[in-house]
Amino acid sequence: MNNYSSKRVVAVGFDCKNNYLAIGYTVPISMKWLRTKLDNEKVNLLSILSTTAVSAGASFLMVLGFANLLPASNLGTYQYIISAVSIIGAFSMTGIAAATIRATSRKDYFFLKIAKKYLLIGSVPAFSISLMVGLYYILQENVVLGIGIFLASCLFLCTQILHRFTAMYVALEDMKKANLLLKLSAIAPVVVVLPALFITDKAHILALLYCASTLTALVIGTKLLKMSTHENLLINSITASIEVAKKNYRYLIFSFHQSVNTFLDIISVHADKIIVFQLLGAEATAMYFVAISLPNRCQDIIKQFDLYIFSRFAKYDIQVIQAKLPSRFIISILLAIPVYFLYVAMVPWFFSLFFTQYVDIVYLTQIYALSIFAASALVPLGIIRAHADAKIIYTITGIYSITRPGLILLGIHFWGLEGAIYGATIATLLYAALTYIFALKIKSWLI
Repeated sequence: MNNYSSKRVVAVGFDCKNNYLAIGYTVPISMKWLRTKLDNEKVNLLSILSTTAVSAGASFLMVLGFANLLPASNLGTYQYIISAVSIIGAFSMTGIAAATIRATSRKDYFFLKIAKKYLLIGSVPAFSISLMVGLYYILQENVVLGIGIFLASCLFLCTQILHRFTAMYVALEDMKKANLLLKLSAIAPVVVVLPALFITDKAHILALLYCASTLTALVIGTKLLKMSTHENLLINSITASIEVAKKNYRYLIFSFHQSVNTFLDIISVHADKIIVFQLLGAEATAMYFVAISLPNRCQDIIKQFDLYIFSRFAKYDIQVIQAKLPSRFIISILLAIPVYFLYVAMVPWFFSLFFTQYVDIVYLTQIYALSIFAASALVPLGIIRAHADAKIIYTITGIYSITRPGLILLGIHFWGLEGAIYGATIATLLYAALTYIFALKIKSWLI
């Protein structure tokens, strides 16, 4: 009797006229919503996993092709061009993607309409720098390198503008469309650049083909994908107002901060190859690239979940996700242990089979394999990006962007190429530890 009375009171709260009708429809609707939510999450995760597999496979094929079909000096020059183009591209408004995800996650959909405008305006400084760098090399009588860097930079900037669609679909939790664009951009260089390796070994031509193929894939992908009726209505229904203008300014400032942080992050990732190229030469750059490539590919597999985690964490209260951080961080480290030992055990055989001309540097890649543990920073980094004040993100990326090149320079000074590997490894592990510490300390610094 008590149970029946309890149900009746709850039912009356839903429908005073017909409590049984309310009970009959309330429960199934809740279960249907939950089932739909779980199905959507499953689709999203499967999409991310498939993209991870495609990206990892494409990346491995590219490394394999370059290492075996290009002379070491040409491979080193190619890596120098790609690193220079990446750093030049970082002078644009790369933070628009993160601002799009944050704005949409908070249901401020207006930002979707103006992302392209700010991306175009933000590309002007990067274009100017690419022009100056190109002219510098031309004046140094290296016309091929100068034109190659300039044209590749222009193509890369166009690619960044188109990648706003990827961020938009992530923000709208349409991971299937977002990951389709990522798959196309990963596959295109394999289809175009790998066959070109049998025709030419010119580093600047290969760099142009890489950037052009990625851009073409995104153009085709965005034309083939059409937003759903709901997404179109959502974006087109947005109207201008004073409140919208205020929020627009807020997210624009956020995107600027994210752009600066992305710049610092790209400096820390790509400056190492430029440093090695300038101090040790093209062949040493090729050996350095091969040594760090496979461990970086292992990290990249996990980083495929970066945007998804960022988008999810932006929807939840900081205290809720922060309470689970220690256990998740420990679990991620424990999961990395077997991956590390398996890599160390298998890599000698792997190099003797696939990278025969680089067998002598197996011990270098085994050292750098310790950086696999840095993948544990993914969860704390997602918390920081979703909720931290800009000064915290500046601090982390600023320290890393100084520490990594600094330790690499120091290592090269004392131990040459081996020292560069030591410096890169230590800096990467320090970054993971620093990210975890800061993620635990941001409760009082929320936006």
